Amino acid sequence: MRYHISKLGTGDADVLHLARKSADIQHPVILDVFDHWEVLRAGRLAPLRSELDPRKISHVIDHVFVLEYKSPLDVRFRLAGMALCKLLGMELRGMPARALFGIGHRDELGRVLDDIVTAPKIIELVLKSPSQGAPELGARMLLLPMQSVEGQYSRILGCLVSDDPALQVPARFDITKVNTTRIVGAMAPSRPRGKGHEPTRNPAQTAHSVPQTPNAFQEPPLCFESLRKPEAGTKSATRRLAAGKPYLRLIKDG
Repeated sequence: MRYHISKLGTGDADVLHLARKSADIQHPVILDVFDHWEVLRAGRLAPLRSELDPRKISHVIDHVFVLEYKSPLDVRFRLAGMALCKLLGMELRGMPARALFGIGHRDELGRVLDDIVTAPKIIELVLKSPSQGAPELGARMLLLPMQSVEGQYSRILGCLVSDDPALQVPARFDITKVNTTRIVGAMAPSRPRGKGHEPTRNPAQTAHSVPQTPNAFQEPPLCFESLRKPEAGTKSATRRLAAGKPYLRLIKDG
């Protein structure tokens, strides 16, 4: 497994160019998700999850997901686009992120996700999906840190694109390369705390320094199914998945 580590400053005029070059970000879907995250970041280590506006990336929403990190062994999908749901043949809300990976690569995924919340960084995973009797299929996954309302880096915005949309279901991926771009400057990271601990806010994160922009991720939440025109008579997510209608599911959380 190969690792590529570079550094991304928070005050660079060429921040987009540097991040794309260092993280080897090339796929147009990944670029669009990264660009939206970078605009929201606005020089900070990471944007708030509540600032994420799915309407700005509605054209790639099928490939987008949001993870909630509690520990390396407990990272779950809070949102998942239809393209990801199709990979496992089921809805991914509440499912562990490990479900998309082969057994021999799940511990490595846990270390990667722990690395993101320990010191926020941009990570791109180069993946392959081995299949018996068929050629290996490649995929790329972009992972971007986000802050919870408590100021902890416990949310991860991601997207997944594959070489072939018709992957064998259920698909499991192996990690072949990890591209890491460190984000330096701004403010110190805050780790998720265990039960019995009160969440702490970063002193640098105040109402004046962090814009509180109302959008679809704030209460009351906007159901992402409303981003697409619903098919008459099709209400459940299960029917949408079977009908091939794009959607993104939202779970209410703190």
